[in-house]
Amino acid sequence: MTVYVQADEVKNYLYRAAVLAGKFPVPPAEIPTGTFARMGDPEGNLIGLWKLK
Repeated sequence: MTVYVQADEVKNYLYRAAVLAGKFPVPPAEIPTGTFARMGDPEGNLIGLWKLK
């Protein structure tokens, strides 16, 4: 299960996670209702990011 959190800028959060050794199994994707991505922490836990259009 992946928990999604609302983000004001998905790419900014992915960049900040990369600085802290995060991983990105799903890069940002634009869909009609917004933008989403999934990132992983160093232990492999997935967190979803969501920005409404």
